[in-house]
Amino acid sequence: MPRLVGFSLFLLGYKVNYLIMQEYVTAVFHETLRLFSSVPRLGKHVFSDTVIRTRRFTTNPDGTLDKVEVVNTPIKAGSVIVLDIHGMHYNRTYWVDCKSEFT
Repeated sequence: MPRLVGFSLFLLGYKVNYLIMQEYVTAVFHETLRLFSSVPRLGKHVFSDTVIRTRRFTTNPDGTLDKVEVVNTPIKAGSVIVLDIHGMHYNRTYWVDCKSEFT
């Protein structure tokens, strides 16, 4: 019977350690998918005329954005638009640098 108790304590310790580390493993998993996405671009067909709001900007050498302006872009039915997932995941407009949270 002591062997069974020892085995149960081993499992209990494993579960506690697993729960503590699960937050970090999940963060690493999501960061890996952000940096190395499995689908870099998505193509979508447009079925009706629409207008989407986009941003036009320039990037400074230090990585900050300058001259940001909102532009309404008309899209005609029958067009194909491409969403650059890989580019969006590296764009500082959508993804801020949060390394300081993990040091």
